[in-house]
Amino acid sequence: MSIIAKKTAKSSVPPLAADTYTARCIGVVDLGEQRSEKFNKWQHKVLLIFEVIGEKVDVDGEQKPRWLSNEFTLSLSDKSLLYKTIQTWFNRDLTDAEAGNGFDLALLLNRPAMLTVGIKEKNDSTFNRITAITSVPKSITVPEAESEQIYFDISEWDEEVFGKLPEWMRNRIKNSAEYQQRLPQGVENIDITDEQEDEQAGEAKKAETPNVPF
Repeated sequence: MSIIAKKTAKSSVPPLAADTYTARCIGVVDLGEQRSEKFNKWQHKVLLIFEVIGEKVDVDGEQKPRWLSNEFTLSLSDKSLLYKTIQTWFNRDLTDAEAGNGFDLALLLNRPAMLTVGIKEKNDSTFNRITAITSVPKSITVPEAESEQIYFDISEWDEEVFGKLPEWMRNRIKNSAEYQQRLPQGVENIDITDEQEDEQAGEAKKAETPNVPF
């Protein structure tokens, strides 16, 4: 069975106003090796999820915390988007040990951040995109997040955690080389919304562009 990506209905969730918001990182999701048709190669991707403090969204009549997310190539090359993001978020350079031996992304969980949020319009749809992740000034106290923390490592598969992820995140993981190896008979068709498709393309382009700030 083939993995087929197709467009689905546009999201009905209204975007946040373009502004700067306080947030906490509540999720680190390993998306595995994802195929980039644009760059004709496989790249290991990771998704960081943030709860925007004080902002709610209506989900089936229930008010839930607003989430925003950004996708990164899992690399600490000094020109990578992830490296630059950690620099601005921690307000310091990574040590040689952190860059060379590896930086545990679990350290990002529950970490407060300032998110600069923009608005993207495409095909009559309007949605948010995080354009910068920076440290929080000492004068600002960031409340604790309401959401449960999520940590998903594709190499140490946890079905319970996987089941808690939003459907579109699960679908991204199902497109990974690791997931396809788990299910050699193939998987169900994968739905990707216009917004998600655009965000993925934008993040891939930024990640491959050297010397570009966030």
